[in-house]
Amino acid sequence: MKLLNLFKFYSVCHLLYTDYTYSFVFYNFLNLELNKLGHSPFILLASKNPKSSKYFKGEKVKSEEDFQRILETAKSLNLTEKDLNDYALKHLPEESLRKRFLYLIKPKKEEKVLPKRLRKHLAILPQKNIEYPIDEAISRIKIISGTRFVEGIDVAIRIPVTNKKAKSTAGQYSKLITIPYKSLKSKRTKVGIFGIKDTVEEIKSKGLENLVFIGGEELIKEFKEKQEIPEVNLVLSDVETYPKLSLLGKLLSKQGLMPNLSVGTCVESKTDFLEIIDDLINRNVLVIKSDKTGDIKCNFADVSMPLDEIRTNLLEIFRYLKKNKPPYSTQKFVNKIFISSSMGPSFRLNVKQLKSNSK
Repeated sequence: MKLLNLFKFYSVCHLLYTDYTYSFVFYNFLNLELNKLGHSPFILLASKNPKSSKYFKGEKVKSEEDFQRILETAKSLNLTEKDLNDYALKHLPEESLRKRFLYLIKPKKEEKVLPKRLRKHLAILPQKNIEYPIDEAISRIKIISGTRFVEGIDVAIRIPVTNKKAKSTAGQYSKLITIPYKSLKSKRTKVGIFGIKDTVEEIKSKGLENLVFIGGEELIKEFKEKQEIPEVNLVLSDVETYPKLSLLGKLLSKQGLMPNLSVGTCVESKTDFLEIIDDLINRNVLVIKSDKTGDIKCNFADVSMPLDEIRTNLLEIFRYLKKNKPPYSTQKFVNKIFISSSMGPSFRLNVKQLKSNSK
């Protein structure tokens, strides 16, 4: 019996750690002998060793030439990503070889080629994770901008969001604000106004440029019949006329133009309405909005404006948000701030400097 146990032990070791073809010959011979003696056959459990016959069904990689041959074959087959993983598991038992195989065969991401106009200014392009002073960032943007049209300057303010409820409502945040200096975009803003007769007459006397339409209930009915509203960027209404705009609810909502009390596009008093009209004539009136993540983005200037005016507009937006903190934000109000031209790279600004300058 001792001899028999030794045979069993030797068979198991031989099968697990050496060439499996010879092991199975010996294994079969052992079972034949056991059968002659009237003993039950010896059953060998499946091995988890990748070199065993059950787990290793592919060809052995004996040299670099074999590896290259497997690699070239896989390339010629044009396999999908899933099939490549299966192919690697089948033909390459060692994990290090599989990793190398997948690294070599998977397509690499192409590096983005900078446009010619940016290649001229490599020395002043923004660097990753570096915060720039306001004036330096603005001056660099003005130098880099070299398109045939006047580029606008946009700001993106990253605001940390608190909980799930805040995240779900973050994208609904929108406010009408006024900043000191007009940009080209604000000069081209097309405005539509709904109001009662007295308000409408006074607004008409102001001589507002880019006023596309102005009127009351009759104008609303006219648009309802046509099922069409002239193309505008901003729609304002007084409180008295606001309920009647339900007739145009679908048309205005599709374009995101429906006046709203919380935003400030639906105005409660006549004096406030006239103030907004004065601001539209003399200053820069814009609607700041947040996206689903809570980040606030808007156009606040253009590259043709003087540096002082661009800085003042930016600081005014920051002051407003500081005083009127969005309801979804955390105690740490601003996380990061980026400014960029319409067709250029973005510069991360120094938040501490902004806070000190906006006091």
